[in-house]
Amino acid sequence: AIVQRQPFGGWKRSAVGCGPKAGGPFYVEAFGTWSQGGVAATEADFVRVWEEYFAVEHDPSALACERNVLRFRPLPSVGLYVAPDAGPAAVVIAKLAQRVAGVASIVVVNPATGSVERVRVIGSLSPDQLAACHLAGVELDLTQPVADPMVELRRWVREQSISWTRHRHGRLLD
Repeated sequence: AIVQRQPFGGWKRSAVGCGPKAGGPFYVEAFGTWSQGGVAATEADFVRVWEEYFAVEHDPSALACERNVLRFRPLPSVGLYVAPDAGPAAVVIAKLAQRVAGVASIVVVNPATGSVERVRVIGSLSPDQLAACHLAGVELDLTQPVADPMVELRRWVREQSISWTRHRHGRLLD
């Protein structure tokens, strides 16, 4: 792994959560927490950020001898669990990001369901609910929605890093 050029990390079950790649643009951000503040983004803001950042491939190093692409793929489906203490604005934000990212969202009554790969929890879970999810092998996203498209849209995608060698013994290939 090389910072910016070849971020690494799996996208199967080797990582939990949104899976930012070590060395990638969102890695350090994953160690912090976000809270709602300032002006909330509009649906148009979410669409613009999706189209300009998440829907396109990135190769920031732009090397002639190597292609290092960072791209984002929408998750196949995400269960949405709205806890009794969930704020209505948080639910609206999560559903907006889900719709813009094109992710099939299934409202689940029990977060320990085995019918989806990931459950996005809006609000909080009890210790018993957390234990049941763990026993069922359900991946939980407990991060609460914020109306910042760069933060929120990451919750609905997987990062993927792909590298191609474009040389052989120092000679550039076509």
